[in-house]
Amino acid sequence: MKDPGKSRGPKKKMRRVSEARELSSICDTIHQEWINTDATLKELRDKFNKAVLEAAMEQNGMNVTPGEVEYTYSALFKDKETSITDKKEVKMRLEESEVNISSVTDDFINSPQTILNYLRDEYDVDRVRKQPGDEIDPDQVDNYIKPLNRRYENVVSSMVERLSTSGQLEHDNFDVTVECVVTDKENNETRPLSDLIAQ
Repeated sequence: MKDPGKSRGPKKKMRRVSEARELSSICDTIHQEWINTDATLKELRDKFNKAVLEAAMEQNGMNVTPGEVEYTYSALFKDKETSITDKKEVKMRLEESEVNISSVTDDFINSPQTILNYLRDEYDVDRVRKQPGDEIDPDQVDNYIKPLNRRYENVVSSMVERLSTSGQLEHDNFDVTVECVVTDKENNETRPLSDLIAQ
C-alpha cells in the first residue's frame, strides 16, 4: 500500500469512514473484488455504502436480519419503484433505532470514480478496467458527430454569409466544412474521432 499521507481527498474520506464505522476489512475486500472479479465500480460503491449502512444499524443496536441491509439500501437510496409507504416504513424503522440517516448518507460514496481513485492511491492500481457499457460502437460515432458537424456548419455558413453581405469579404463563393478531429499527442497525429476508435 502507498504512503497514506500522499492521497487525494476522496481516498481520505473512504479511509476515515471505514475507520469511524469500524469497517477494517471493507477496503481490502473492494480491492480484491476489483482485481479478481468482474465487479463494476458502481457495484463496489454500493458494496461500500451497504457496509456503512449495516455498520450504522448494528452500532445502534438493530438486529439486522438477512437481506435487510440490501432492502433498506435499495428502498431508500436506489430503487425508484419502491412505494412511498414502503420507504416510510423503512425510514421509520431506522429512526426508531435512532440511526442518523443523514450521517449515514454523508458517509456514502456517491461517485464510482471515487472508488477507482481510492484503488489507485491506496493500492497502486494502475489500470482502468473496462466497465459494461463503456465501449462505443464505431458505427455509432458518425451518427452522433455528423449532426453536430452540420449544426456548426450552419452556424459558420450563416456567419460567412453575413460577412459577405456586409462587404467584409471579397466575394460570397464559399463552402463551409466542419469536421471533428482528435490530436494524438503520443504519435503526433490528427485524425477524425471515428478513425481513432476504429483503429
